Amino acid sequence: MQQPTTHDRAVSGSLTALTAAVAVALRLARIPNIFAVGALGLYAGARLPLWLAAMPSMVVMAATDWYLWLVRADRPFDPWVYVGFLGYVALGRLLAGPRSAWRIGGVTVLGSLQFYLVTNFGVWSNALGLATPLYPMTFSGLIACYIAGLPFLGYTLLGDLGCTAAVFAAEAWLTQPAAEPAAEEVRA
Repeated sequence: MQQPTTHDRAVSGSLTALTAAVAVALRLARIPNIFAVGALGLYAGARLPLWLAAMPSMVVMAATDWYLWLVRADRPFDPWVYVGFLGYVALGRLLAGPRSAWRIGGVTVLGSLQFYLVTNFGVWSNALGLATPLYPMTFSGLIACYIAGLPFLGYTLLGDLGCTAAVFAAEAWLTQPAAEPAAEEVRA
């Protein structure tokens, strides 16, 4: 695998910042589970050094959680959501190599599925100790929780696939090698 050039690093940094801005906007728009935070985690996991890869997603989540808590009194800092978004970063490492639309799409679907599994498990397990839990603390309660979360999985897949496709397509376009002049142009 060849080393990234200065141009490639600049593109990666710019696209990470742009995707973070889109992620903030989409989180504040409050469209159910259509966020660019998953795409941000996948892209940062693929293109940034490991020590830095989780930071963009965590900063976006913390900043928007804090804002939504102040403005709308939304419950902030659900650890299950943060773990789910860290899962995207880990899966993004699978995209560090050569680009392939199928590979990017497959890892994006895996990201959406792991987020769905982690966060719905969190919804179910956080009911422990509540006077009236949403779901019984049984295996059938866990299954009921996963079934109730299926519509959100659809939104998560839609947002993740769209945003991830956009950021990786932008990267491919911005880092493509310059075209060689055509043979007729060389002779002229």
